[in-house]
Amino acid sequence: MNDRTILITGVTGHQGGAVARALKSSGFRLRGMTRKPESEPAAALARHGVDIVKGDLDDEATLRRALAGAWGVFGVQNTWEAGVEREEAQGKRLATLAREAGVEHYVYTSVGSANQRTGVPHFDNKWRIEEPYAASAFPSHVILRPCLHGKPAGPLQSPGDKLTWALGQPRSCR
Repeated sequence: MNDRTILITGVTGHQGGAVARALKSSGFRLRGMTRKPESEPAAALARHGVDIVKGDLDDEATLRRALAGAWGVFGVQNTWEAGVEREEAQGKRLATLAREAGVEHYVYTSVGSANQRTGVPHFDNKWRIEEPYAASAFPSHVILRPCLHGKPAGPLQSPGDKLTWALGQPRSCR
């Protein structure tokens, strides 16, 4: 049995919850951080062995407690809730405190094309969050750049042999 602990931020959200469900049989100890440990999603995860802790990405003290003894971190922030500047501060704060806590493996969810200087504020701020990770002192880190966040934005219609997409013509993500 692996005794390493992974802290999952946003554990009651779509991404954090999916990570917790995917790792539940991995042998890692899972610690899920949420602002609402009394919520039904948190209770459901706790029933499956996730240690639920109360924490807030804006509160350094709760982050330090949640990070204590963690081997790994899955970090995700919610730009729609926090706003661009606050999300950036949250991401940088989490990475800094994780390094200070001795975290060895860090996974950060960014966005496709974050490194392209798109001019889209909630893409560009993720690049500014990524920059400290790439040059960080983590022995191991992964930056995920999904092309779509939240609800799938698949085809709107398919008239004949033409496919119309909600976000314009599909292109590869870099």
